[in-house]
Amino acid sequence: MAGLDAVHSTLGLPWWATLSLLAVSVRGVMFPVALKGMRAGGALSLLPEAQAAARRQWEAGGGGRRVPGVDSEGAPGGAGRLTGKPGTSGSGRRGAAESIKSDREPGAEDGEATPQDIPRKGPPLPLVVHHLDRLRLAAGLPHPGWVLGAPLLQVPFFVAGMATARGLAATHWPGLEVGGLAWFTDLTLPALELGSVAAPMGSLGLVLPAAIILSISSVLDAALRVPGGKAGQGDDRAALARFALPYVRLAIDIGLVPLFIIALQVPQAALCYWLTSSGITLLQGKLLRSSPAARRALGLEPGHGTQRAPAAATAAMAATPKPKTLEGRPQPAARGQLSLGLRRVLVEAQSGDEGKLFERAAELVAARQPRAAREVLLRVLELAPRQPSAAFALGQISATRKAWDESERWYAAAAQWHEDPQLVARSWFGAGVAAKMQGEPERALPMFAQTVQTAQTDDLKARALVAQASVHQGLGEVGAAIDVLREAAQYDDKVEAQFIQPLLQRALKKK
Repeated sequence: MAGLDAVHSTLGLPWWATLSLLAVSVRGVMFPVALKGMRAGGALSLLPEAQAAARRQWEAGGGGRRVPGVDSEGAPGGAGRLTGKPGTSGSGRRGAAESIKSDREPGAEDGEATPQDIPRKGPPLPLVVHHLDRLRLAAGLPHPGWVLGAPLLQVPFFVAGMATARGLAATHWPGLEVGGLAWFTDLTLPALELGSVAAPMGSLGLVLPAAIILSISSVLDAALRVPGGKAGQGDDRAALARFALPYVRLAIDIGLVPLFIIALQVPQAALCYWLTSSGITLLQGKLLRSSPAARRALGLEPGHGTQRAPAAATAAMAATPKPKTLEGRPQPAARGQLSLGLRRVLVEAQSGDEGKLFERAAELVAARQPRAAREVLLRVLELAPRQPSAAFALGQISATRKAWDESERWYAAAAQWHEDPQLVARSWFGAGVAAKMQGEPERALPMFAQTVQTAQTDDLKARALVAQASVHQGLGEVGAAIDVLREAAQYDDKVEAQFIQPLLQRALKKK
């Protein structure tokens, strides 16, 4: 209260304006929270699409048996579908080319029912939530929990403001008796004193409480508005909402009656704060509903900030330098940063049926949002299983997260699904790097060898041979490493000075 009195004295505002300024300030401070809640409402609008995607995947998986794709990683474990986690081979992981996994439960005999065989009437809720979360992240929207969380976070601030105004009135703070306006000059008085059943301001005392209740009613009415439609059109949910709406409004109107009674007993000082806060909510809602420009500026317009021209992604791609290599392998990218090659793959893939999703993934990569790009690419694989460009991109995104096992399997899947020999070679190279990073030289060597056999450019052949030599060196096979490096020197003259000579010098020093 002392701080508010200092503002009143410094600015020279009357008390009713000071209390209104307090309400404006509180709403301004909490606006980012309110905006997050409004944007979270957009996540709920994705629910029908998530349900449709979940149903398609559920039906494709047998309509009630195993539910594929419900996992936190989304790594490929089968041919043309998504499974929970990457599989493993005889020694702990499967080979890079092995990616077929049975949908049957272990130990289930033919004809024997398992819990996954029990038919369902529709996709399970976890699968729907899984798809909703992917769509939400791809659109850059906050968690739906903010729909409730945002108002709940604002309640304590509103209550604190009201308590401050009531405290000023209760203590008859100096100047409050004459700090009002028009008919409510005394801000310490309520509209109705129940003790004496008196109305100090007469019927005019009802104006502020009535204005507050009307503003709240208008806000709720706008929130409950259901788009109309012709008879026989629209879905069942909209029809049910239109049927229930009159009853919901009646319940709200009944609930506003006790709120009006409370407002009648609140001092005019608190009503100044309350009315300003409610008025801001009402005006804010009207502005956002009537002004698409305002919605776009705040990121509330559908598609805003998520659908840029392909040229933007291409320009960002061209501006990114190619990462340096060490011993024939790409340096692991910094978290959130992806390579030029990945962006080029995504841009080139935009001509297919999933072009818009690839375009969106390219934009997210350019914006250095790999997690959101990953969700979009997983969506591509749900719509088009065995899509090689999506698998390659997921391999590189997994590498940025240092999820090497997952990266290897995505790269290996891309190598099997690609038809372009150069892209097949790049995929095997990525899988070899991922295997090497896991400390699996036995898997990495044949992958690098496959890269050399398939590659169409000398640069990639040289890089694969240098990487292969690095694996041999790590195994202590210096002679084999030198032989492989000499083969690499046939494709790149720099290999002699950068790798062969230093390796020979180290070998001589050890002798």
